[in-house]
Amino acid sequence: LQKEPLVIRNISYLPQGDATAFLRENADFFEEKALGIVYAGGLLAGRRLERLVETVDRLGGCKLMLLGNGPAQKMLEAEIRQNNNPRLRLCPAVPYAELGAILSHFDIGYLFYGNDSLNNLYCAPNKIYEYASVGLPVLANDNPTVKAIVEQAGIGVCDDDIERGLRRLSTETETCRKNMKRFIAENSLESEMNLLRSAVGAL
Repeated sequence: LQKEPLVIRNISYLPQGDATAFLRENADFFEEKALGIVYAGGLLAGRRLERLVETVDRLGGCKLMLLGNGPAQKMLEAEIRQNNNPRLRLCPAVPYAELGAILSHFDIGYLFYGNDSLNNLYCAPNKIYEYASVGLPVLANDNPTVKAIVEQAGIGVCDDDIERGLRRLSTETETCRKNMKRFIAENSLESEMNLLRSAVGAL
């Protein structure tokens, strides 16, 4: 190509809505003193959510909430029920307006983009920005696109070994939170919009 394509990143920051009812319904979970890990998204096979459940169940001092719907929901419900661990919880997807208020009560946000297709290898991971907008350090698998964003900015850990990544990130959460203010300032939605306006205006 004579000119490199313009990439507009999938930046989205969560609104701070009202999640009072959800927090009240799950008060026992949020009152539990433990490192809070959350996954918010589609409950899909291949995202290693069952391994995440298994890891948190095995480790002490952690709790996990899965927020979402999808074809892996029944499988994950069965696993959580079998573990009989009150620190593991699966909840249906919540309205987008409430998501920021809910996620702000956690310590780490989990996401997964596989390395099995070009679509995943060159993903546009909006979840990174959503987690960052509520101060959530990111725990992710070792996807090159995600890793380039997360670890370069110092806002999380990317490791295919969930337990190893979680142990490392649990000692770095405060540092990650400090780095997020700069990350958000340097990766604003407005800056992406300006890039697009400039490109369209030049046509």
